[in-house]
Amino acid sequence: MRFTRHFEGTSVLEPLLRAAGSRLTVPQVADTLRQAQTAGEAPASAIPRIFEGEPRFPDPETAARFYGNLLGLWDLVLAGEPLEREVVPPPRPIQPRQNPQPPPPFAESGPDQRWVEACFAYLEGLDKSGLDRLQHSFEHRQDAVLGYLEEHNLSDDGFDTARQLLFELFAMIKLGWPPGIRSVSRAELEGGVAPLAPEALGSYAKEVLFEAETDEKSPLAAEEISRLRIVTNRALGAMWNARKAQ
Repeated sequence: MRFTRHFEGTSVLEPLLRAAGSRLTVPQVADTLRQAQTAGEAPASAIPRIFEGEPRFPDPETAARFYGNLLGLWDLVLAGEPLEREVVPPPRPIQPRQNPQPPPPFAESGPDQRWVEACFAYLEGLDKSGLDRLQHSFEHRQDAVLGYLEEHNLSDDGFDTARQLLFELFAMIKLGWPPGIRSVSRAELEGGVAPLAPEALGSYAKEVLFEAETDEKSPLAAEEISRLRIVTNRALGAMWNARKAQ
């Protein structure tokens, strides 16, 4: 009986074991062979323990394939290789990244909380070029707002917090109001009573400042947070009133 000493896999050896009269699974057979190898036995003394009696085969070809797989399994166990090699699926084709879409424009009365959350998610998903365009628009049109911030003797962290917050509020107004925003004048920032902005935008500003005040690593001082509330509320109201007519 001539055979090729090669383990073809569990799916091939399992039915051959059944055909030969063994009740063991392939992992159980592998354990039996491993124990025999540890004891220094040869395959000829280990193989009979796989069967309760004498193995029986329907034909010589089945017997040859059985012993070829069994001795191949012996070699595999001896080399410490796994029974089944991990099948690595082919890499999935890279889908082109779809540009995120901003929420639809809000009504003249202003956005609600859900719209603000959706717009923030849109800003978070923008790539660098998209954010840069909005940043440039903010710096070019609202230089008076930036100058107003610089004159309030804020700490570096306080200035960065206020600048980022006002940029995000500017971007939300710009994205939700198709006619756009004109530049805010210095007089609008220095007026008596601060103009009011929609509640959803004001709530967003309060939340950002609250997080800055309670930050675990570098919280802003309560006194500076109080000044930031005044400065950012005035700048937000001015930018809201700077919306162009439809």
